[in-house]
Amino acid sequence: MMYVVRLETWLPSHHVIAVMLRYKVGFNPQIQTFHHLISAHQYGIEKDSLAITQQGNQTEWHLKIVNLTGNKSESIAGLSDQLKLIEGIEDFQLTYSHN
Repeated sequence: MMYVVRLETWLPSHHVIAVMLRYKVGFNPQIQTFHHLISAHQYGIEKDSLAITQQGNQTEWHLKIVNLTGNKSESIAGLSDQLKLIEGIEDFQLTYSHN
């Protein structure tokens, strides 16, 4: 068991961030816009992690993004600054997560 712990510390870490995006009422979000932003910061959408909620005429996305390189990547604060620039996002939440 001790060797498993040592192996985990030796392997590269891939940071995972849980993301909630709430879009403005009536806005039709495009996954390509979000994908373009995160790929520029060395993140990708974790497979099968996207969940979409529609309440009234407002869309909300829940998903996980993962660091693709295992190297230091953009911080949550840096990603937050970038999300503020995307048209149509009303609210968002970023939280470190586990795979």
